[in-house]
Amino acid sequence: MQTRGHYPPPPGVTNIIGLECSGYLVDPKTNVITDRRVMALLSGGGYAQFAKVHKDHIIDIPDELSFETAECIPEKFLTAY
Repeated sequence: MQTRGHYPPPPGVTNIIGLECSGYLVDPKTNVITDRRVMALLSGGGYAQFAKVHKDHIIDIPDELSFETAECIPEKFLTAY
């Protein structure tokens, strides 16, 4: 819906779309990309190269899941659950 312009981000949130993301965690103190694979639910910006989320919203990705599969879990799977 966001890619078609039917679900805009909330006011004050980036205009970059995407409600979920996956990737490598960046250490907030050093800005170094770690080897920790994570996924998260966020209010916008999931399509960006970097996304900022509250630490309580970070979920580790199990080794057997790809980034593409893990990325679908926060919004789709948890909403359905």
